[in-house]
Amino acid sequence: MAVWLGIQPWALWPGLFQETSHRLTLVCCCVTLGLLRFGDARAHQPLPRSVGWWVAALLLVMTSHHWHLIREASYFQFFQETALFADGVLMVIALTWGLWALWQLPIAWARWLPWCGVALVSLNLVLACAQQVGIPWTLGTFHPGSDFSPELITKYGLSPYRPSGFMGFDRSLGAYAVAWLPILWTWKRWAAFPALGCICLASKVTTWVGVGVVAWWLLPEKWKGVGVMASCVAALWWSDGDLAKKIPMRVMTWWHTAQAVSVYWWRGVGFHPMTSTVVRQHFGYALPGLHSDWLSLALHAGTLITAWAAGGMGWVARQRPRTSMARALQASLVALAVMSLGQSVVSQSSLASLAMIFAVWWWREQQGVMA
Repeated sequence: MAVWLGIQPWALWPGLFQETSHRLTLVCCCVTLGLLRFGDARAHQPLPRSVGWWVAALLLVMTSHHWHLIREASYFQFFQETALFADGVLMVIALTWGLWALWQLPIAWARWLPWCGVALVSLNLVLACAQQVGIPWTLGTFHPGSDFSPELITKYGLSPYRPSGFMGFDRSLGAYAVAWLPILWTWKRWAAFPALGCICLASKVTTWVGVGVVAWWLLPEKWKGVGVMASCVAALWWSDGDLAKKIPMRVMTWWHTAQAVSVYWWRGVGFHPMTSTVVRQHFGYALPGLHSDWLSLALHAGTLITAWAAGGMGWVARQRPRTSMARALQASLVALAVMSLGQSVVSQSSLASLAMIFAVWWWREQQGVMA
């Protein structure tokens, strides 16, 4: 769990890209934790049946995309077996195995998670502040567009890049802080300030949208509107200043992706790495990434799987929280889902790993297991 929470979101394997490294580390964590819990006689809690059906449906869609290769046994030719596995079959199985392993952890495992969140968010804040003033960090990937003017950058030697902490991208830093924000706020009010600091430094509109969701979920009734309005103002104030350019580009990408989804609506185009190329060649303009996890899922796996996932997320949002921490975890999961509408959030392994832990924690809080 220490590796899962403390190392997986930022450590890099030699010679591998960032997201590939995070995905590989997450798979290793899932497999290792699964093996450890499998050998424990006390591990007997099954996953909810709905999770099993959803995973089975997703694997069925993936298999259908490669059925012609499986039927002809041609996936052993021209390295096609690598493409078959790269399409996510092994990844889905490993994550399901890890999710089951998290379900088996003893009750006490969640009691130290807020302390872990304070430490990890604070470390990211310290590093992000250092990056903001120009101290380089080789494992980080900075995005151009600092809030400082060119004159101040030149005069004081400030960094012309956005800070990313240990997360590699500014959007990942913001989403990571939003995921921890309601939990730390509910646990200890002071613990939420490092998360707010990371959110301000990330300066992403989608991040402030997530803050608005958290405010609506946690603030008293008379303050909900104020919290949402403050988040909207902050989204415009702390944005990188090029919304007028970004919005038309993303709308065009989403429109052409929606056209592709309407054609391949029932099972998508598959999970191969050339999905964006398919959209460009057949339907028109597309950014390097689709910038929407939900639209990406619809394109990859089809609208039926996506509607099922959306229904499950809606069911989570409608549940009446049994404890204050259950409400905080619910706010965190809903905020991640809402941010995923306009950004690649949960599809990133560094954030998917956190979402898995929070989902299990929320479920056990709801069932009264953590009481």
